[in-house]
Amino acid sequence: MNGTTQNCSRVEEITVYTFVIHVCLIGSLCTLGLIGNTLSLIVFFRYKARSVTFYLLRPVAIADNVLLLMTIAMMVLPAVYPALGVMELPNREEARITTWAWPLGMTAQTVSIWSLILVALDRYMSVCKPFKAESFRNLKGARIGISVVIIFSVLYNAPRLLEMRPEEMIDACTNTTRYYLENVLLAFPAYRIGYFIVSYTVINIIIPLFVLSYMNVHLIRELRKSRKARCRLRFMSPSLQKEDDLMTKLSILIVIVFIACQAPSLLTQILNVSEDYLDDQTLLFRQYYVPFSNALVVLNSSLNFVIYCVFCSGFRRALIGMFLHKSLEQSNCDSNKYSSVVEETNV
Repeated sequence: MNGTTQNCSRVEEITVYTFVIHVCLIGSLCTLGLIGNTLSLIVFFRYKARSVTFYLLRPVAIADNVLLLMTIAMMVLPAVYPALGVMELPNREEARITTWAWPLGMTAQTVSIWSLILVALDRYMSVCKPFKAESFRNLKGARIGISVVIIFSVLYNAPRLLEMRPEEMIDACTNTTRYYLENVLLAFPAYRIGYFIVSYTVINIIIPLFVLSYMNVHLIRELRKSRKARCRLRFMSPSLQKEDDLMTKLSILIVIVFIACQAPSLLTQILNVSEDYLDDQTLLFRQYYVPFSNALVVLNSSLNFVIYCVFCSGFRRALIGMFLHKSLEQSNCDSNKYSSVVEETNV
């Protein structure tokens, strides 16, 4: 009896913590991120330009929004009822929601990460390989690249549809019937280690971090070494050189933010698949650590709009012009400059 009381007391403590992280923190980040990414998309689509980088930024924002919506469905809404006693349905149906929201969210994350790599590759070719860039950097190539990323992401994450299935259980603390997730594919050690940990770590963490870091280092080096030559090759006006330096700093910041936000998710994956072998203290640590790690991933999908506003003066002008209801003709100068600025962005 005392053991049951102690366990239920710990459940209440974790419920409060989960509410603070999932609802207050992650919920706020998702809301702000959805608003920011949507505004970014409006700017991207309204001020059209023949810019490959400009075009490649669109799927990043779309995928981030899908990821944020799935996060709300899986984490934010189910955490409201245990703490406040309202919105019971998302909590009761959490397991069922997760079976489809989890694969969709992970697919969106893969699309976002690899679209980011396409943007970095576009910038790398433009700055570091200017003589070869024209044969690769065009809207047709960008559409093909995005299509490959989407197809790959869907196929790669398709097995997640079969990882778990919802099953009924009796909650000992509330004496009510609930659904929980029973492992299906995750019950096989080879799948858990080979796909869930190793492939996720390689495809969504290690390769993106290496590629983004490599291209950013070479981009920065090239910018410092041959700024004048690159300006002549790309017809950059002297007035944009200051903006060019800001974009270099922006590329560094994007990589730092990506590393800081995505790296902790590796430990989350290890803790998740090792759940059956963890002692009580480690399991307790996992219950506190995983929500924190999830918050960092959400932060990474919510922050691009802020970075655009802080570091891209052209984006700010286009955004302000949109809210002031300027016509495209009136804002054409800002749009053209923003397109040039986006060309300098290594996000």
